[in-house]
Amino acid sequence: MKTCSLSPPWGNDISEEITNMAEYFVTSDGKNLIDVLEKALKTAIELEDGLSIDVL
Repeated sequence: MKTCSLSPPWGNDISEEITNMAEYFVTSDGKNLIDVLEKALKTAIELEDGLSIDVL
């Protein structure tokens, strides 16, 4: 079992708003990336349509 009190490899110089790894990944306009992906997947399922993720 790993010790959770160890520092992450990027150090502690991050926003105080980030309290877990899901909050560490944000879009360029500040939205939580996991939430954006979840909404896109749910919308694609509701519309019975495909989902494409492209690099900009």
